[in-house]
Amino acid sequence: PSFGLFSAYLASKNILVGVEVGTNAPDSEVLQTLPARLTGYGAMNVSFAEWRMSVSALATPATDEMKESLRARIEFVKICQSKNIVPVVEIDVLSDGAHSAAQTEDVISESLSLLSDLLESDGIDLKGVIIKTAMAVSGTAHPARADSREVAERTVRAITGSLPDALGGVVFLSGLQTPEEAAKNLNWIARMEPFSWPVAFSFTDALLAPVLSVWNGREENRSDAQAALIERLSLAQSADAGGYAEGMEESALGKL
Repeated sequence: PSFGLFSAYLASKNILVGVEVGTNAPDSEVLQTLPARLTGYGAMNVSFAEWRMSVSALATPATDEMKESLRARIEFVKICQSKNIVPVVEIDVLSDGAHSAAQTEDVISESLSLLSDLLESDGIDLKGVIIKTAMAVSGTAHPARADSREVAERTVRAITGSLPDALGGVVFLSGLQTPEEAAKNLNWIARMEPFSWPVAFSFTDALLAPVLSVWNGREENRSDAQAALIERLSLAQSADAGGYAEGMEESALGKL
């Protein structure tokens, strides 16, 4: 009931509502219960559903387990489209470790290429599918992490070389990047547009970490935390448009 009330409130503000369908259950169980779950979500103003798949940055060549998980995501896409809910397939290449940006690029390319082959072979409406992908960053423990220009070049090469032109859109994850790293990397990617599909961002820690730090669980910090969230969103939007500059970070700090 509480989710229904919340989703109705968001819908009243012209905000699209989505859900994450993944659980700790095996993929086969998720798929078995998915049609009924989506029917219920559809009655609660849900317009898109997401299913995350995490992949090691060392996962090349692709394992049978990865291929099976990708096939499960194809079934997810079909079920979503049968329920008039937009499917969002997330393939998150994990960024903790000492791997290079080149290794991340290879895994992004291979996993998205495999997914694309499956999407195109099953008669799916590609314009109604959104892909979430990691950026081709170095691992957090790599001694010489790639700069933003290299990250952007590797990311763009990976996605343009593996994804079909007819997709509804591509959305970038921030992973374990700092807010500043995520903004700089997204900004360089945006400067390489146009692509065959629209791109956007879907950041979690890169948006919320500074906000939670300001809030610190205290009611008296609520308004400052809200201001921090708005400011962080504004910076991400600037990066999404290719108009971000590091000097904006100092200006943002001065407002808080």
